[in-house]
Amino acid sequence: MNRRIDPQERVNVAITHAEWIAISERIAKPWPPEAVRVDLDIREQLPIHDSALLGRTACMERWGWTEKRVRRAFEGGGPSVRR
Repeated sequence: MNRRIDPQERVNVAITHAEWIAISERIAKPWPPEAVRVDLDIREQLPIHDSALLGRTACMERWGWTEKRVRRAFEGGGPSVRR
């Protein structure tokens, strides 16, 4: 690979939902903000009925974050702001 990627550049990664589930089950809690960004990006691509299952309480348990920190992530602010 010759091209350097800007650390702030968004990239598209082809990954199935099943693959992300397998990866996410191995992430230690509390999740780093970068993993939460990926999780939120994938969540936005799910059908409405599936994304509804990933509400604030579910994400608190999934990520090992406090309610306040999860709320800020959903609002796009704080340490987990999505770019």
